[in-house]
Amino acid sequence: MRLVEPRVVDLIIRISLIRWCMVPSQCLQLANDLVKGTEVEEKVISYREKQYEKEYQKADLGNRYWQSFKKRWDHRLCNKRGQKFALDRASATNYTNVSKMYDEVYDAMEECGVALKLDHPVFQDEKGSICDERSSFGLKITHNTIHPEMYRVVHDVGSNLSHN
Repeated sequence: MRLVEPRVVDLIIRISLIRWCMVPSQCLQLANDLVKGTEVEEKVISYREKQYEKEYQKADLGNRYWQSFKKRWDHRLCNKRGQKFALDRASATNYTNVSKMYDEVYDAMEECGVALKLDHPVFQDEKGSICDERSSFGLKITHNTIHPEMYRVVHDVGSNLSHN
């Protein structure tokens, strides 16, 4: 499992960045799915058969593995209790939270190669042409779209969702 564990840790961390915290059973399922049908699974089965003198059909990593995995990777992973977030929009949608959301979305778009950060922000008018910052529309653009076909723009319009 030493070959697969760094990948498991990386995936757990990436999943946590989208604010979805995994419980131990989900992490074990992820690890089991990553080794399924590979030579790593064969090595795990072979090791377990030698260890317990019993025949195994699949790796099925369990709680004992999870406890030792956590000890090996405690410098990169941490356990926390779940947090409850504000349910009302008034306290959740403030400038800081919305700004952070956009920053994280743009960072993710850059990381996956869909957008490129501009050296200096530019302003666009309603037709998409570059305009002066002081114009009536003057939408500030900080990123240039490289592959617009690779993402969707979704706009909340009250009780329904419309997308372009």
